[in-house]
Amino acid sequence: MKKTLIFLISFLLIFSIAYADISIETIIPDRIEPNQPFQITININTNEENLDFTQMVPQNWNIYNIEVIGTEQYTTEQETRNFMGKTREIYVWSFKNIETEHITISYETTAPEEGEFEIITLWITPNNFDYESHSLLTPHFLDEIEEEPTEIFKYWWVLVIIIVSLIIFFLLFFNWKRIIPPKKHDFYKVEWNNKV
Repeated sequence: MKKTLIFLISFLLIFSIAYADISIETIIPDRIEPNQPFQITININTNEENLDFTQMVPQNWNIYNIEVIGTEQYTTEQETRNFMGKTREIYVWSFKNIETEHITISYETTAPEEGEFEIITLWITPNNFDYESHSLLTPHFLDEIEEEPTEIFKYWWVLVIIIVSLIIFFLLFFNWKRIIPPKKHDFYKVEWNNKV
């Protein structure tokens, strides 16, 4: 009985840790314009009391017009640090004694140039740790990616013709006796009349 009770308590503890109720929804545009501000919104649903929430943007990016809805019990910090092989601007919101299940963070930022960029969302609770990554593309950079396969396979039909021609050539060269039957020759017997 005692062993069964210990087993049930352990199972419930593991279950509660593994299935801690936290979900993150990031609303982010698919395409962005360089030097044009755009908004990112993060919806956080959790039953945790403490949460460290981090946004990582590319180096030299700034975020502004920051708004937090749902609680005022938090502190913020910002630093430039290397993460996963790249230098990033890191913004952290540390929430303590959360009394609501829903928190919304929104801010604006700007891509200073054309290219493909990555924004990383990371969160830590006493029972959970996870992160997700989002890619951002400027229109000009996206058009280059979409055109690249067209340029590579622009003359695919020429390659097909060359390959087919080579196959036919080798078939004819090595099997010409089977493909082209030999000609039949008629031989005529010529009689010579010897005159005396």
